[in-house]
Order: sequence, then C-alpha cells, then structure tokens
Amino acid sequence: MIIEALLTFLIVFFGGITVTLSVLVAKVFRDFSKRVNSIDSKRSKFKLANAVKWQLAGEAVIGLGTILFAVLTHFNLVASISTIDQSLIRLIMVLATSITTIHLWLIVYSLKRK
Repeated sequence: MIIEALLTFLIVFFGGITVTLSVLVAKVFRDFSKRVNSIDSKRSKFKLANAVKWQLAGEAVIGLGTILFAVLTHFNLVASISTIDQSLIRLIMVLATSITTIHLWLIVYSLKRK
C-alpha cells in the first residue's frame, strides 16, 4: 500500500513538473527559434538538434506507454498487471519526458546566454 501511494505521488509530482516545464520550454524555445539564424556556431546548432532528438525520444516513450495501456485495456488485460507494475511503467514514461524536457531547457538556456 505504501509503495503504491509513493509511486502514485511520484507520477503525479513529476507529471505536474513535466507539464509545467514543457509549457515553459515551449515558450522559451519559440522565443529562441526567432533568433536561431543568429547562431553562428555549428556546435551550438548540433547541441540544439541533439537536445530536440532526445526530446522526441522521450515523447516516443510516452507514446509507446500510451499504446501499451490502450492495447491492454482493449483486450481487458490491464487487471492482469499489478498496480505496482502499472505505476512503474507510468513513472518511466513521466521520467523519460521530464529528463528530456529539462535537458532541452538547459541547452536552450545555455545557447540563449551566448
């Protein structure tokens, strides 16, 4: 019971942070993209492209998890997976996008300061 509550708390906590960060980073990225042509360094462009690549990978993890739960629900198999395992899958999904969003924000922030 305590583990399930902790996992649920972690999912909601990191999920809330991720949604907030995603909105903030999208705004910063939009503002930054207006001046992207002023980035002279190939290294800076590579760093930005690499950060976006990882952001998309994080989004793929969420998509995969969403598909997994959709298929399991369709075939009435969700109940066959323990609550802890379901929560761990959701936590992995949230952490994947949290980490990649933070990474993208750090790269955009560092390039913005140049």
